[in-house]
Amino acid sequence: MALIKRQILALMKTKLFSLIFFLVFIIQLYAEYVNNIQLRNFAKPLIVVVLLVWLYVGTNLKGRFHKRIFTGLIFAWIGDILLIFQNDKMFFFIYGLIAFVVCHIFYIRAFTLDHKSNPNHKTPYFLWVVGAFAIFCSGLFFYLQPKLGPMQFPVLMYAIIVTVMVIMAFNRYGKVNIFSFKLIFYGALFFFAFR
Repeated sequence: MALIKRQILALMKTKLFSLIFFLVFIIQLYAEYVNNIQLRNFAKPLIVVVLLVWLYVGTNLKGRFHKRIFTGLIFAWIGDILLIFQNDKMFFFIYGLIAFVVCHIFYIRAFTLDHKSNPNHKTPYFLWVVGAFAIFCSGLFFYLQPKLGPMQFPVLMYAIIVTVMVIMAFNRYGKVNIFSFKLIFYGALFFFAFR
């Protein structure tokens, strides 16, 4: 009976945080659509705050995986804050980029834990995925290169780190339950596609 109560409570918490996340996400989309800068600057960092609270409440940060994801989210929040203030100030953009690189390094380190838990498991199509993402990342970089000027190296490093993060998210296939795999891999793809 106690187990059932805990499961119901966990489900209610998940639904509550999902609703809050959805509302903040809708506000963010609306702010982008109507080009309301103040509302956008409020909602964008709030998305990460909701994720931080949800992760903390849902896991109590037990285990290295949750701690690394939590730390990565903190750096994502810092990156969002810095990019809000960038305007014409290049150093805010650079520091924001660095914060996101650190964020993804923590994600990669978290995903590596799942690989280490079952290193003999071979992820199907892994080399195909590595090749596809490497080609896409290279092509995108060479397309953008003439417009990047002195930002070529930082943008290249950022693109490589994000690509490795997506590949490591894919590499979790078969090493974790399918729901966890889909949640993280689709989130990584979404970030990759829209960042």
